[in-house]
Amino acid sequence: MNRTRRRHSVGWVTAAAVVLLAGCSDAPASPPPSLPSVDISGYSDVSAELRWDESRFVFPLDRYMMTDADLDRIDRAFNAQVEQCVEEKGYDFWHSDVPPSEYLIPVDRRYGIWDLAAASADGYELPARFLSLREKMDDEAEKAYANRSEAQDRAEIECLRSVEQLPVIQRGVLPDVGDDRSLYLPAELDGQAYFLALEDPRAKDAFAAWAACLEDNGLTRGEGPEQLGPADIPDELEAQIRVAVIDVTCKRETRFIERLSSLEAQYQAALIDQNQAALDASVQKQAEILRRADEIIATHG
Repeated sequence: MNRTRRRHSVGWVTAAAVVLLAGCSDAPASPPPSLPSVDISGYSDVSAELRWDESRFVFPLDRYMMTDADLDRIDRAFNAQVEQCVEEKGYDFWHSDVPPSEYLIPVDRRYGIWDLAAASADGYELPARFLSLREKMDDEAEKAYANRSEAQDRAEIECLRSVEQLPVIQRGVLPDVGDDRSLYLPAELDGQAYFLALEDPRAKDAFAAWAACLEDNGLTRGEGPEQLGPADIPDELEAQIRVAVIDVTCKRETRFIERLSSLEAQYQAALIDQNQAALDASVQKQAEILRRADEIIATHG
């Protein structure tokens, strides 16, 4: 299950969302056309920080990309502009008060599920707190947009298309045609490192060990290199929890998460060294974008 974040998307919940939610993984959706040749023999001491209780990773490239707090600033700037534009056309503008940092999918399943407590409670489902928040936001949006006139819809669409839209630089966000590709270099390298790691023979060994553990426990790994869980996951929650617990237990016993995340972190570290100047330039451009977001917020309230 993959999530690809798209810039400038009008969300299903917030009229000014800059992120499209579609799945439950921070992993890139598909491999790039070609991958660079990268030697990680000198990076064996590099690893990702694993936040087990949050199902989140901290990778070396993260410091070259925007944080979720930065995303909130850009979202707020966008909403402020749209609100002023819509009100100038004589209409009220509704958007959710919940920032993206709270409604984005809160777990990183780039290697499948790996939180034993969550698996024991929710199986393969997303956390109940998150699903409850999404449902609440959906209900609020449905009420806000009920019985709106076509004229108001047209006015809002015009505003959404006309205001300044600032780019977001995070995992999985790729440039559109005509965008400054150098700005998105951190996200591009993040995708390269992910797929380089998956193609590494050591990753294949990790997958084999995990799959063997699944088989020892009566399960079979899903077919295809992108499958990060057992085949035929049950729909019924109790049965799903049983499978999920075996899945996560096998990942822990074989150190599946540590092995894959360390490989990805090592490829990231090598790619950082190869592209240091360009990454620093991207960070400077991102700082300018965030300064512009703050200017818009100060100007529009």
